[in-house]
Amino acid sequence: MDHLWHAPPDSPDIVAYLHSIPIPAEPFPNPTISTYPDCVYHTYKFLGLSLCFSLGPNGPALTSVDIYNPTRNGFARFSGPLPHGLSLAMCAEDVVRALGEPERKEGGRRTGVPCWVEWGSQGVHITFEGTNWDDGQMGIESITLFEPGAG
Repeated sequence: MDHLWHAPPDSPDIVAYLHSIPIPAEPFPNPTISTYPDCVYHTYKFLGLSLCFSLGPNGPALTSVDIYNPTRNGFARFSGPLPHGLSLAMCAEDVVRALGEPERKEGGRRTGVPCWVEWGSQGVHITFEGTNWDDGQMGIESITLFEPGAG
């Protein structure tokens, strides 16, 4: 995926990546596009992912990829490969075993915000389904991938 960072939405590499992910039906549907002051999201609910293109002087460039488990807002479960040996079937304990202790973690406790962990040096941010840090069996709600060192 490293070759995709900073590519524009119409990049042949991004198109090839999207078409490499197994989908349940043909033809390949168009994304839902949401525009914000600093970025544009191309959301593919049927693939379980959303691409974030930050807006810069050279136009939109890919800066992150959000990957969803099926528990989130009508998204399908992402069926493509994940980096670092990750799987959407992992729980919090599995993730820490695979990636080591996170560089950052927040949420949980009394905040009401789901627990999340991040490894900026590896370009991985994971949000879990729960708010209790003592629950090592929390499932993964979503994974955000970004250029390592850019988080």
